[in-house]
Amino acid sequence: MTMSVLHILIMGSVFLYMFNKAQFLQTRLVALVPLATLVVDSCVFGAGMASAGLFAVSEGLRIAVLLCCVGAMKRDARLARARKQKRAYHKLQFHNAMQEMPVVALPERQYA
Repeated sequence: MTMSVLHILIMGSVFLYMFNKAQFLQTRLVALVPLATLVVDSCVFGAGMASAGLFAVSEGLRIAVLLCCVGAMKRDARLARARKQKRAYHKLQFHNAMQEMPVVALPERQYA
């Protein structure tokens, strides 16, 4: 029973962390997988201890979900860093282009 409570806490915290820290929609969608395992764990609260085989399979699936979440967050951080660098580069290019442009004054209006 304490293992089930521990699994529920871990999956809930992974979901909250991923959903709050993710920059991209794909990563937020991956965050729904720990939430689904949280729902399943809370529905079958304590029933996983019935057989050793079922317990081993469920533990393997939980570890696989956590590893996928870690990979998704690393990918999200890498893509966010690349997007930030790309935006900074374009901003710098725009700034440099604006400085190189000559200032052209508009002719004054002549009133008759």
